[in-house]
Amino acid sequence: MSSSIQETKNLILQYLKRFPQAKDTPDGIAHWWINRNKEDVAIALKELIREDLIFEKNLGNKKLYGLMNREG
Repeated sequence: MSSSIQETKNLILQYLKRFPQAKDTPDGIAHWWINRNKEDVAIALKELIREDLIFEKNLGNKKLYGLMNREG
C-alpha cells in the first residue's frame, strides 16, 4: 500500500474519531473532511471497509460512509 493511501486512511479515521457521527460521500470526504484527491479517498474507503472500521450505505445513486458502530 502506498504511503499516500495509508496517510489518507489515517486522516479519515482521525476525522471520524473527532466526529464519530459524521457521514458523507466520497466527494464530501475528499473535499470537506481531509482535502485529498478523490482517487486516494476511494481506495482508502475500500480498505477501511475491508478492515471493518467504517461502513458503506447505499442511498440511491450515492454512497455514504461513516464509523462502524462498535457498541452492542
